Amino acid sequence: MYAYYKLKWYACAVLMLVGFLTVVGFFSWSERQLGLSPKVVPSKAPSRSVAPPTPNSLTTASAINAAEISDQIAQANRLLDEAADFQASAVNAAATWQTDIASFREAPARKLDATDSERREYQKLIEQMAFVTSANRASPEQIAKAASRIESLKGKTQALAGQANPTRLTTSELTEIITLHSESKQASEAWTLALQQATAIKHKLTQQLVAIEADTVQPETVGAEIFEAETTAVLQDLDAQIEREAAAKILERARAEEAQALVAEATRPEVTAMLAPFLTHRYVQPREMAGTTLRFKKTMDEGPISLTALNGINALTDSEAGLVRLAILGGHWELSEPKWSVKSQAKYWSDEDREMLKKAQDMLRIYGPTLVQQGLLAP
Repeated sequence: MYAYYKLKWYACAVLMLVGFLTVVGFFSWSERQLGLSPKVVPSKAPSRSVAPPTPNSLTTASAINAAEISDQIAQANRLLDEAADFQASAVNAAATWQTDIASFREAPARKLDATDSERREYQKLIEQMAFVTSANRASPEQIAKAASRIESLKGKTQALAGQANPTRLTTSELTEIITLHSESKQASEAWTLALQQATAIKHKLTQQLVAIEADTVQPETVGAEIFEAETTAVLQDLDAQIEREAAAKILERARAEEAQALVAEATRPEVTAMLAPFLTHRYVQPREMAGTTLRFKKTMDEGPISLTALNGINALTDSEAGLVRLAILGGHWELSEPKWSVKSQAKYWSDEDREMLKKAQDMLRIYGPTLVQQGLLAP
């Protein structure tokens, strides 16, 4: 009996749940049909558009650009001011040279009453003066021309510095300002050193010349002793400079003689005959090697084979493959005469062929740069 009522109770509960779900489903269906349910509006994706520049941002960018230009002009003004100071120093030294040194050198030499050793010292001083006088320096005319150009550029940079919105200096103007600064500094240093050296030499020469009046000889003071020490130091530095330049000239002369001897060797008939396939002017140049196939490229101008092209196809490599490539090029069918008759494959070479190829390769490696300088090979 109890089981019967329990089953009945479960059945009623299920019927009530089904009825409830049915009612809810009906109302949901009615709202959709009548348009009563609220519409779901999809959320908008955040915008990725960039905000337009504000007046403040534009002003900031303009200010940065103006600051860069102002800094450039300020640096140019600084370089020109320094260049003007260097020029003034060079002008003063050159003017002092003209009044103190040039006039001294032009004055007739007086009688020298000295021993043989003092005469040798005197002659050494004369040679030192000649060395200092002949040293390479900017002439007064060159200094004046540079000074005029510096003043012209300073006028422009100073005018730009006073403007609210100045324009940039051109690249050529900046390059010229840097060049003028460097050249002015060199002129100042060269004239200052030359005047210092010549003044020391003049002092020593004057000491060795016999004074006309005996009472002109004055006892040395502490200041005079200091000046003597400084003069001696300057002349010692000058001696070292003369020795360095003399050594440099000897080295330069030796290199020139070596280069001249190398030209003589590279242009011997034996060499030019051996390398004739490469020295002859044609309208082709070797382009590339693909295996044993050599490809050429046409040229607009007639000329000898290029040393760069020879290296590019590895024809100057110290190996069997390098000799093969050199043989292929030297006897290639596309080349007009003169050319080699040696076979392009190593297995067909005689001992004489191999020796000839090795000798030609050595010549190209040793004399190649010289032949390029002489115009016998293309670069």
